[in-house]
Amino acid sequence: MAIPLSRGIWLSVTATLLVLGIAGLGAGWLLQRYETSHAFDVEASLIAEALELSEGSTVADIIAGEGGWTIDLAERVGDAGHVYSTGNDADETAIIAAAIEAAGVGNVTVVETPGEALELPDECCDAMLVRVMYHHMADGSGAADRMRQALRPGGLLAVIDYGRDAPEFSGGHGVDQDQLVNEVTGAGLDLVRVIDDWSGNAYCAIFRRPNS
Repeated sequence: MAIPLSRGIWLSVTATLLVLGIAGLGAGWLLQRYETSHAFDVEASLIAEALELSEGSTVADIIAGEGGWTIDLAERVGDAGHVYSTGNDADETAIIAAAIEAAGVGNVTVVETPGEALELPDECCDAMLVRVMYHHMADGSGAADRMRQALRPGGLLAVIDYGRDAPEFSGGHGVDQDQLVNEVTGAGLDLVRVIDDWSGNAYCAIFRRPNS
């Protein structure tokens, strides 16, 4: 049976990489690319589960970096859903917009939100993701309050960051769990649970906006 061209090309490329690997030329690169992609897929599934995402959900990706998580969220919620993707300035939002265009997803609104402004409509989101960015917020309590306003009653917030035991924390990348929980619950959200063994060295704290 004839092999479709696209599959044949993939098999050819795979065979070439295997030959390079055997020769000691490409194995390290190939393994690194696989591990990076696999880690992303695993964490993306964990995020979707933590935020209880489904077709039609509206979710916000706060300070979205290069847009990779935004794109995954957009694909998961589908055309009936929507993603708000925020960046701190015009340069950041331009990077996110370019990634979204390249991925061909059309259910994303990119929002420039300087600092902790979080300029999102009130009660616009079923869920919200802050991945390794909360520790950059100078006013965590104020940011948490605006997150609560943007969540619908019953909506979920997942904050992923590094705790004191993580090597990244000593380098200035992280937020103490107790501080995070105190700030977010102080803004009116309820703590659902903290997952200590998240992905890499991070933890994930999940909060819910009360229904009343």
